[in-house]
Amino acid sequence: MIGKLGRGTRVEGLLRYLFGPDAEGRPRDAHIVAGFRSPAELEPVRRPDGRRDLRPLGTLLNQPLKLLGERNYRKPVWHLSLRAAPEDPVLTDAQWARIARRMMDRVGLAPVGDPDAVRWVAVRHAVDHIHVVAMLACVDGHRPDVWKSARLVRDGCRAVEDELGLRWSAPFERTAAPGPTRGEMERARREGRTEHPRATLRRHVQEAAAIARTERDFFERLGESGVLVRHRNSRENPEQVVGYAVALPDYRSAAGSPVWFGGAKLAADLTLPKLRARWPAAVPPVSGRGLDALTVRAYLRASLRRAAAGEFWRDAEPSDDEYRAIYRDAARAAAFATEEIRRDIVIDPDAVRDACWATADLFRSVALATGDPVLGRAADAYDRAARPPHGRIPPRTAAGERLRGMARVLGVASTGEGPGREILAALASALQALVDAIHDFYQLTRQRAQAAAARTVSRHLAEVARDRSAWPSTPVRAEQRTAAQIAAADIPHPGTVPVFGVPQAPPPWRPRSEPSRRSRGRRG
Repeated sequence: MIGKLGRGTRVEGLLRYLFGPDAEGRPRDAHIVAGFRSPAELEPVRRPDGRRDLRPLGTLLNQPLKLLGERNYRKPVWHLSLRAAPEDPVLTDAQWARIARRMMDRVGLAPVGDPDAVRWVAVRHAVDHIHVVAMLACVDGHRPDVWKSARLVRDGCRAVEDELGLRWSAPFERTAAPGPTRGEMERARREGRTEHPRATLRRHVQEAAAIARTERDFFERLGESGVLVRHRNSRENPEQVVGYAVALPDYRSAAGSPVWFGGAKLAADLTLPKLRARWPAAVPPVSGRGLDALTVRAYLRASLRRAAAGEFWRDAEPSDDEYRAIYRDAARAAAFATEEIRRDIVIDPDAVRDACWATADLFRSVALATGDPVLGRAADAYDRAARPPHGRIPPRTAAGERLRGMARVLGVASTGEGPGREILAALASALQALVDAIHDFYQLTRQRAQAAAARTVSRHLAEVARDRSAWPSTPVRAEQRTAAQIAAADIPHPGTVPVFGVPQAPPPWRPRSEPSRRSRGRRG
């Protein structure tokens, strides 16, 4: 069951809509199922012409507002619409009345047995939904508090679902991205857009955040993608940027100005403070040299040392060998994160959440680098599974940092033609195993919406990974070495080289079966 809240200034207009005809002019079977009095007393009578006389009901609802006077809310009409899913059974009037009374009791506007509560009515507007209308003024002259109404309504809807066996819906945890308004959807349809501007801007911001190394790089990449960017500076320190807003050049208001969307209007984790948590705390200045001045070995060695800090040169195109090495290392990073999630799935949930959050960056980078439409759909579907509940930023972990580092490395490779089918299938297989581990974590923590999103992503990845002949089972030949192996060749202690910010454990010590020649000489 879904509950949608709204506020208004005049109750008369809302009542005319509820008891009036539908969009095609046909009369509705709208009737009151519950209220501050019995439904029979509150039901509007019909006039000789067939229309409802709504004036007595409007007068009764507005009477408590006069007691508040200047202390009234600017929008005193509280409006809640409750809708069941299409596959849910049809509820009776008695069931809807009980749901409405429980909802008003839960939000605190009309507690059960309180004669001085607000005045309200519940109108059954159609077979599958009702509208609850309340005036934010108590009969005893007090003004009710409604700042927690959205969360309480969501909790009430979930309680009704459990009681009546209705279709399950997600809790109020701010993991879902804000949806488009009705005006945005209608305008997108009129203009022939394939998606609404909010979704387009969200994708551009997520792609730029995934492959950017610094805040400055993030804004530069947004500008290069054709997005308009506006900074919001601090009032105390005008030189400090505390927020941002983005807009599409071809999406403007009636006055001709761009329609701006702040980071919080796109997603809970796309505000500037949350984005800063993705990037390294301190990054050295980036050289202006291009990758074309470096050899393959020097580039790989530099990318390994600089991946954790996100320092790259952006004006060059890697070679085919670099592409293959980078994508193989991306698959190994996904496998490493899978092992970490399986290990920490019970003992350290915060560590798992960081890996889940960082996986979104890797998905965006892979989709952008390969241009594969199925991977693009997988990145969009994973959006719900990536976001931490209530906007909390999990602590950084080795698995998360390795995934973010690979996302930045793939950002360098996003200008080429991408890997071959074999390597892409291997990467998709590794990502599918990672997503399956994330799905198991969400199942264990009973986060059904995130688990459902992970299942959808897994189906998309299975489509890409149908070719299972990706990595040979034989030892890796010299020309098939990964980026880490090639870069570590010139380092004195390759076993302890940090790969994408994660120290690698040295090989285990094994005793020799017989003394060495030098040892025998010393003994003799």
